[in-house]
Amino acid sequence: VKIGDCLVWVMGKVEGRGLAPAVISAAAHGAFTTYSEVTRMTSGKIPDLNLLLQQINRAVFEAGRGKAEAACMLCCFNTISGRLEMMHLSHAHPLLHRIGFGGRPEHDAERFSQMAVERFAPLGKKLDIKVKSQFFQLKADDLIVFTSKGLTDNIEGNTIFTSIATLFDDLGLQAAKIAPGLTKRCAELFKLKEGDYPPDDVTAVVVTVPKKAFFMQTEEVAPPKAAAAKGGAARAA
Repeated sequence: VKIGDCLVWVMGKVEGRGLAPAVISAAAHGAFTTYSEVTRMTSGKIPDLNLLLQQINRAVFEAGRGKAEAACMLCCFNTISGRLEMMHLSHAHPLLHRIGFGGRPEHDAERFSQMAVERFAPLGKKLDIKVKSQFFQLKADDLIVFTSKGLTDNIEGNTIFTSIATLFDDLGLQAAKIAPGLTKRCAELFKLKEGDYPPDDVTAVVVTVPKKAFFMQTEEVAPPKAAAAKGGAARAA
């Protein structure tokens, strides 16, 4: 959702299958929607991710009676400053593609790398949780892929990394082809045939920064640190 000058999104996965996880997911979605609407109507200021986290955690805790567990990733991208704020609760690591000077990749060994984001425990087990926000400064032409835990729980990490990196090589980073391309690649990773259902739900969010983007940086923010995944010397993000 857009709140003021910021884009805010939340990805998550409630452990388990059946009606109970669906009810808990609905409660979390309701908390996110309520927070977004109230913030937009009352202030329109930069969202408070910690407050949003507390509200989602309370919704999951109460719906699951303290027995549910949910991996979660909360993100807020400031379109004016280019600052990306993330809260990472036992979720899959985001993947970054960055071009350096002269059109060359910033990381020569791997154009596509995992962002070094500190992970915290999943939410839903207790009401009082403390999670540290992490801030990253994005640049023009950056591309970040967020995949849900449904993929990483079922496919080995390096396989995902190499497969998605190769996909972006094939697509040439054409934004319009990313969503259908990722859908097809996930089906290939799960080795699905037509009509088959995957072993788990998978969600992917792709954030692309325009090539001509110009950010008014109002404070010092560290650039994204990248921890290269093993076996992924391919272009993509």
